[in-house]
Amino acid sequence: MLSKMPKSSVAKTALALSLFVFVVAVSLLLLLPKTHETLTLGGVKLNIARATTIAQQAKGLSGRPQVKADEGLLFVFSNSSNEHCVWMKDMQFAIDVLWLNQNKAVVDTLENLQPNTYPRAFCPKQDAKYMLETIAGAVQNNRWKIGQQAAF
Repeated sequence: MLSKMPKSSVAKTALALSLFVFVVAVSLLLLLPKTHETLTLGGVKLNIARATTIAQQAKGLSGRPQVKADEGLLFVFSNSSNEHCVWMKDMQFAIDVLWLNQNKAVVDTLENLQPNTYPRAFCPKQDAKYMLETIAGAVQNNRWKIGQQAAF
């Protein structure tokens, strides 16, 4: 049937298909966290991805079966607030959460946050500009404390 279509229809169909593939590819790239980098806290290095868009932040680590002990997801918010909360929607494993201020100092932590706590949300006690999600036990195992300075 394709050979019987007028050339202009074939060209329009090809253009529409190309545009569709491009839009889907760009959309997927925007949902994925940015490339990995290193965050150092208390002498411990983590391989992190950044969640900078609302879609990335809403997804967080959900949908993954686990993260490694040396991995984390860093949420970068546009402002400092005590309303940068975390929930466990669609999570399959427990996490530790650290909130950091604009100077990259830890201002609050939450340990061993379980998936079954959804739909409850957990917010920092102080204003935070960043939030780090990592594997449960990381705060205790690495002896991370409020006031420690991160580098990234």
